[in-house]
Amino acid sequence: MKERTDVEGVLDNATMLDDCVIQRLHAYRFELVPTGVLLHFMRRIAGASRFVDNKRLALQVERSEDSEKKLGYAGMCRRLAAWRHKLETA
Repeated sequence: MKERTDVEGVLDNATMLDDCVIQRLHAYRFELVPTGVLLHFMRRIAGASRFVDNKRLALQVERSEDSEKKLGYAGMCRRLAAWRHKLETA
């Protein structure tokens, strides 16, 4: 097969061979080395995310036990806004 590189519309990291496009994918590896303050902040964010997800899951389980319809994305967003304004979660 003859390699053609003069084809319009082909990505820079792709090569056109007759009738097929071969695209080369790149992968990069990074390592985070956080300081103590940054590590504390990252753990707080992860903990808050777990808390919200557990609360969301508990609400869905409670609604399913009561034979209610599951909340969709918009309904869950409204609940999250209400939880955010409660004193215990503010």
